[in-house]
Amino acid sequence: MAHYSRLSKVVIDVPPAGHDAELAFWNAALGEPLTQFTQHPEYHGTMLPSWQLMRDPAGLVFCVIPARPGELNDSNARRWD
Repeated sequence: MAHYSRLSKVVIDVPPAGHDAELAFWNAALGEPLTQFTQHPEYHGTMLPSWQLMRDPAGLVFCVIPARPGELNDSNARRWD
């Protein structure tokens, strides 16, 4: 069964000491406040569905964020057969 994937979000991980400055920068850069997530108070963001944390073969953490059914197709995503 084929499926599609697309890089669509960027997550920036910073040490706690730099969190407030980083949050202020991205709030200003995006022109909208990034809200604190209730279930994960260490995360701030905007308009995210739920996500799944995974690790790549090198051990680096990344998030998989599901797309709505039919949102990804041959014109806007990579097809994996």
